[in-house]
Amino acid sequence: MVIPIRGGVTVSVMSPGRAYFSNDMRLNYAAVNPVFNLIYSLTHSDDLAGQFRNMDDAEATRLVAGMYRGSNAPSPVSLRIAKPDVYLVVKESFSAHLMPSLGGEKIAVSLDSLAQEGILFTRFYAESFRTDHGIPAVISGYPPQPTTSLLRFVGKFSAIPSLATAMRPAGYTASYYYGGDIGFTNVGAYLNASGFQRIVSDRDFPIGQRLSKWGVHDGEVYRRLLQDLDEGKTGIPTFAVIQTLSSHEPFDVPFSRFDDPAKNAFAYADHCLGDFIAGLKRSGRWERSLVVVTADHWGAWPRNLEGYEERHHIPLVIAGGALATEPMRIGRIGSQSAIAATIGCMVGADVSQFRLSRNLFDFSLPEWAWINEPAWYGLITPAGITVLESSTGVELERSADPEDAVRARAFIQKLYDDLNAR
Repeated sequence: MVIPIRGGVTVSVMSPGRAYFSNDMRLNYAAVNPVFNLIYSLTHSDDLAGQFRNMDDAEATRLVAGMYRGSNAPSPVSLRIAKPDVYLVVKESFSAHLMPSLGGEKIAVSLDSLAQEGILFTRFYAESFRTDHGIPAVISGYPPQPTTSLLRFVGKFSAIPSLATAMRPAGYTASYYYGGDIGFTNVGAYLNASGFQRIVSDRDFPIGQRLSKWGVHDGEVYRRLLQDLDEGKTGIPTFAVIQTLSSHEPFDVPFSRFDDPAKNAFAYADHCLGDFIAGLKRSGRWERSLVVVTADHWGAWPRNLEGYEERHHIPLVIAGGALATEPMRIGRIGSQSAIAATIGCMVGADVSQFRLSRNLFDFSLPEWAWINEPAWYGLITPAGITVLESSTGVELERSADPEDAVRARAFIQKLYDDLNAR
């Protein structure tokens, strides 16, 4: 009985999210074993309200509001069609150091080529260190926390915004493709609560395709999406998220370009992205496509990146035939939680629900990136990087602007207040 109590022999363990199956949260709550749910809640409760009490609440509120205050400057980006198909690709462990156009090695050549024909953000950063932190940042515009994870709090999922629900009034259908175990760290429960109408995971592939430690290789997942697009209804705008996994250790992939297993796995993941883009072009969908590519968390190549900023530097590429704007490189600073509002603004969705996100194409907004790991948190601004120790608040690194440390302390205080109130 130990195996079923644990939740099986895969990488994920039992949690209330295993019972979630519907976009209607009332049905999900009814499906949960109440005794298990009580024990789980007692063992997964954090004192959110008592953490990071750095200053008077009114002062923290004022400082954080200033980080999101702009004049709604006109966007430099335009689209050929009002409601393009949107493909958001979240690549496992990808770093900026894989791309020649960002000063890296010649590994992610397909992504680099895509960047040349679209929009490349040259100073974009991962906000955290794990997938369960990065996914809500990207999809919900919700910045991750150093000492906990939003995905621990299943009961808060219905109070968190998402691109899937924000884009639904515009007629979009939302789907999620991942070759791994969707129950891992409550991701499946989060996606159901976030309004994704179709969720494809390892269980939807033949057992002969589940060949890696984590599930199905990226190539099969992209092919499944292209197949589903061919079989789907036409005329309905699509929003699809593709979460990849082949560039995760142990880096065992059906591909051979480099002798180093990790380097080869990243090249394979990039090759699969290139095949997907080629598939969109062959199908005739490219002209109405908007493709957004980023990473789920900090980069894992090259090995042993030690600098705070260097390790968290990841790509953000926006491309597709739906773009009416000429290719451009944008050097303004941003980070993952800004993606939700940025995509929402591009397709005309209501982004007011994304209180902690911001439109990267509104150049009147202040430039900053939120980054953190369990031991520290900080901000990257034009003045440099500021890092503070999570347990003591001691400054580990300081930018040229002393106010950056004050803003970082205010931001983490209000972030934990917001999560506690959800």
